[in-house]
Amino acid sequence: MQDSKGYMWFCTDAGISRYDGYSFHNFSTREGLKDNTVFGSFEDRKGKIWFRTMSGKLYYFERDSIHGIEANQRIAENLQSGLVSSLYVDSADSVWCGEIVDKGFLKIAPPYKSSDVTFFTPLVQAPCAFIVEIEKSGFIWGTLHESGDRNTAYEPQGGILVKFSKQGIRLGNFESISLAPSPAILKLRSGNYIVTGTKGISTIGKPEKYFLPGVRFNCLYEDRSSDLWVGTGKDGVYCFEKGDLKSRRPRHYLKGLSVSSITEDSEGGFWLTTLENGVFYMASSGFLYYNKENGLSDNKILTIIKKDSASIMAGMANGDICLLSKDTLVLSKGKKIWPGENPIYRFFGGFSDGKIIAGAYCSFWFSPEKDYMREYLSEGKLINAYKCFTRDASGDIWGGNHLLLSKLDVTNKQVLESYPSKSRILSLCCDANNTIWAGCVNGLWSFKNGKFKYYGADNPFFENRIDDIKLSADSTWWFATKGSGLIVKRKNKFLKIDQSNGLSSNICRSIFIDQDGTVWVGTNNGIDRIIMKTWGSPVVEVYSSDDGLLSNEINEVIKTGNQIWAATNMGVVEFDAKTAFSNKTAPPIYITSIEINSVQKALQDSFHLKYFENYLKINFTGISYKRNSKMKYQFMLEGIDSKWNYTTNNNIQYTTLPPGAYTFLVYAMNNDGVKSRKPGTFYFVIAKPFWKEWWFIGMLMITIIGAVIGGMTYRFGVLRKRASDKSEVNRKMADLKLMALRAQMNPHFIFNAINSIQLFILKNDSESAHKHLSRFSRLIRNVLENSKHEYISLGVEIETLEHYIELERLRFSSKFSYKITVDEKIDVNTILISPLLIQPYVENAIWHGLMHLKDRPGKLRIKLELQDALLKCIVDDNGIGRANSAGFRKGEGHKSTGLSLNKERVDIINTLHQSTGSVKFIDKKDENGQPCGTQVEIFIPMNINYSDYI
Repeated sequence: MQDSKGYMWFCTDAGISRYDGYSFHNFSTREGLKDNTVFGSFEDRKGKIWFRTMSGKLYYFERDSIHGIEANQRIAENLQSGLVSSLYVDSADSVWCGEIVDKGFLKIAPPYKSSDVTFFTPLVQAPCAFIVEIEKSGFIWGTLHESGDRNTAYEPQGGILVKFSKQGIRLGNFESISLAPSPAILKLRSGNYIVTGTKGISTIGKPEKYFLPGVRFNCLYEDRSSDLWVGTGKDGVYCFEKGDLKSRRPRHYLKGLSVSSITEDSEGGFWLTTLENGVFYMASSGFLYYNKENGLSDNKILTIIKKDSASIMAGMANGDICLLSKDTLVLSKGKKIWPGENPIYRFFGGFSDGKIIAGAYCSFWFSPEKDYMREYLSEGKLINAYKCFTRDASGDIWGGNHLLLSKLDVTNKQVLESYPSKSRILSLCCDANNTIWAGCVNGLWSFKNGKFKYYGADNPFFENRIDDIKLSADSTWWFATKGSGLIVKRKNKFLKIDQSNGLSSNICRSIFIDQDGTVWVGTNNGIDRIIMKTWGSPVVEVYSSDDGLLSNEINEVIKTGNQIWAATNMGVVEFDAKTAFSNKTAPPIYITSIEINSVQKALQDSFHLKYFENYLKINFTGISYKRNSKMKYQFMLEGIDSKWNYTTNNNIQYTTLPPGAYTFLVYAMNNDGVKSRKPGTFYFVIAKPFWKEWWFIGMLMITIIGAVIGGMTYRFGVLRKRASDKSEVNRKMADLKLMALRAQMNPHFIFNAINSIQLFILKNDSESAHKHLSRFSRLIRNVLENSKHEYISLGVEIETLEHYIELERLRFSSKFSYKITVDEKIDVNTILISPLLIQPYVENAIWHGLMHLKDRPGKLRIKLELQDALLKCIVDDNGIGRANSAGFRKGEGHKSTGLSLNKERVDIINTLHQSTGSVKFIDKKDENGQPCGTQVEIFIPMNINYSDYI
């Protein structure tokens, strides 16, 4: 049965199966049944699916689960060895069951407890009772067998149909009839009742009957077209058009199988369950099948040809010919003159007198109007085996086989001309220029004026086997190949249609072009319909055994009117091309399951998820059984998507969804593009993480504001302290500069410098006196000027040093020489240093190193270079060394403060500017280990290009 949601339900001896068009969902004892043998089902007004089992117990399906009822134990005890024969649920939700026992029937009222069961026992013995329906007037229909012998209950000699009230009172009989052991009763839309008996089917109260001796009838079904379907034991199913039991030839399907039930689904497809071979599906009742089951002598049909608008001729592998039409089947074997069978490979017609040529081992022509008498083609005593034919521009017939291409005189059954073929010929077609095109085992050949030409060598499209050639009305050539699909040629353009662009198979056997220009192709995997309105854009639709074909092995396909006929290895199938696969039923769509972070969740109306539960997989199913492989889905996630999306998958995944409210919508679209009336919907909310909630943001803002205020308070304190410290440092720096100035300009130095100048004056050496006086004044001026600035240029510092050193040389009567070297990478005008930093070390080298030399001339070397971000100054002398100098200073009572002041100045500069200035002393020694001078490395912090410095 099909439920109100569209699912198909099947009752089996292994439980219950629900089918959605994609997969079966099985329910057995593991899912809640206590008995796996299930006989029947019924859907009540609330959508519950009820089941009756072999044990007599009842179960129902609701919300994806199987449930039993409390009354089951009492029902089973009362039935003992009996069976529940039928099941019905009325509008008050009471369950009615017929019994195959002496008890009659029973009623279980809600809530289905033991106390809610009522048994009705008729006054007569009733081995079989069925609830057919409960009418508005309140009657129950049943059957009784009037046989006193319990042993004959299942093989009765006669019986009656009886009417009961809801109270179990027998109200009257319908008719005495020889009923089947388990009769089927069906009320038709017309109001008539059909019942199965031991010998046939009867319309109650009317003379219409259908007798089929030896056949047991199992079930009855009336479809929406009012056709009556009758399932039998071991003889398949019969279909009577409009329920007419007088039909001399009802449609017959599944011969040899026992059909236990028939159901038409909402799309017009038919489901037939069998006891031997499972479930069969037929997409439309419009399919007609012709095979050995209904009269053909062979199932393997190799060729078919149109006879008229309602019938065709079929040629079989065993050599027989059959006329097929909707209500008739005429078989003609004909006289055989060839030992064994003479398979008929291809028909060729188009003659004014209606005759048809049959290509076979022994080719012949025949006329349906002349009792199918066969006239064999011959050349002398040789029977010619032509398998394909064409008609040239003059009306002459040409035939081809594995050896020859021949012109035939069909009327006189003679061969007029023959030409040895270059390859086995499989198909022929002649164009308007009288060129014959031959499809051969090795590709395409042409024949004209007695000459063959091969096209496969120059064009790879035509190097494979070609089984059929057709020319359409728009001068387009179509070639069916075995392995390369279809090759299409229009003028100088070529197109290949194969599996990559929708063809069911690359092995194509036959081509038929109808009046609309639609191309029908028979393949080894079904029938392909091709519409190409624009060159290069073919639209391919495939029909296969899944859609109702007898077989996917299609040997030939033709069209008569709207009817498609297909020759297969399992017989001939006929269907209406316009209606057989038409599907105007809107498919229902359901959300089937939800996975959150890869964990499946029970379905509910909505979900409220945490912020990290943002990986979702939504599974859904659109229910359509007719060509469901063509199902498409239209979906949107409101809150993310701004337009509809499309897919053929039945699930969608969303990853790392941001917090928010979402609604997922999905529609199903069937093979005809008909969309679901209502979408499947799923609503969910993903919460914000706690750090994005208003309360957390508020607390965070308060914390931040407090931290900012505290930080600012702390910062202001630091700045105040730093300003105070800086003021103190600056004050101390100024004091140090004054002290350094005093150290440089000590009275002893000034006195000696003036004495030296005075000496030049006394010696009447005015030129030297003037020179040194000028140098002394510039030194004094530079020292005083530099002391005003925090930084001076390196050039000014070097100039000051030179003045100082020259005056010292004058003082010591030029006892030493000096040299100042500046690295070429240094720009002395742009590099700025703190003033008065180098001079104390130069003074120290002269006074304490060079002044006491006795055995060698003194040398003073000053070298300036860059190292990282510091100015490296090397003051090197060859004096007596620091160790010897210390003895002289001690004896003289001299105390030098310049070096200690300079070190303190460097430390303060490092503190103020986060620099790494330093001073390093190196005591030099000769090869004997005796002091031979001192080298001082001064690393001076520097600045570049400050406009307020000199």
